[in-house]
Amino acid sequence: MRVPEAPLARMTRAPRITSIILVIALVLALLPLAWTLLAAFGVQPRAGTPPTWSMMPTLEGFAQIRNEQTYFWGQMLNSIGVSLATTGCALTAGFLAAYSLAHMRGKRREWIAQMLLILACLPVITYIIPLREVLRALRLHDTFLGLLWAQSALSTPLVAYILYGYLASDSPDLEEAARLDGATPAQCMGRVTLPVHGQGILAVGVIVFILTYNQFIMPLMLTSTQVRIMPVSMRDFFSLEREFEWRTGAAVIVVTLLPALIAVGLAHQALNHFALPSSLTD
Repeated sequence: MRVPEAPLARMTRAPRITSIILVIALVLALLPLAWTLLAAFGVQPRAGTPPTWSMMPTLEGFAQIRNEQTYFWGQMLNSIGVSLATTGCALTAGFLAAYSLAHMRGKRREWIAQMLLILACLPVITYIIPLREVLRALRLHDTFLGLLWAQSALSTPLVAYILYGYLASDSPDLEEAARLDGATPAQCMGRVTLPVHGQGILAVGVIVFILTYNQFIMPLMLTSTQVRIMPVSMRDFFSLEREFEWRTGAAVIVVTLLPALIAVGLAHQALNHFALPSSLTD
């Protein structure tokens, strides 16, 4: 006769299975990055039967990048500059929108919040063509300002939706006490709300920076020769290079990943506390 499994045993087994699945998924996700990192240092398979491995690390791939001062580093600075400026604009506009929305009354604020979510989920390709024509009419096509405006408009609905979830869950007591002491709405927002949600705003900013830094379709359609950023330049590098070397290509990928990794490293504590508020997930 089979003895039923104890509930406690099943409860302790579930976290182990979950941990094993997460470890396997993490290893599979990191394998391409590990291969790219090894290839950047020249550790890669050689053609032949059977294939052999080159096990002598070298920095020649990074040396070739260092010599490309106008082609590579200019694109890197453009990407970082556009991403930082977009993050600042999106956070500013998104926070102001979320703050105003959180102080609204009635069901209309929930409808507006859902509209923000729909806007954030729309694919870029659905409105990239009319947006491109608008920028051409305003003479902002292929300019830093035009790309900044477009990228900020793309990211602001997501920022406003997430921050609204944080602000809507706040207790009004702190702001009411500040207003009784004579604080203006701007002072309440700057001295009460911002310090309370500083970690969450920083986490959202890192996410917006990474999403903007990796954006491809919008810069491809809205720029041509005057403004060049890394995703578009890497497309040209990988597709137009006739005598392609994996060592140099892998080195390009590794260096391109550094700004995003640095941003995550500097804000890792804020990202550890990042989560969708309960008002959004209920």
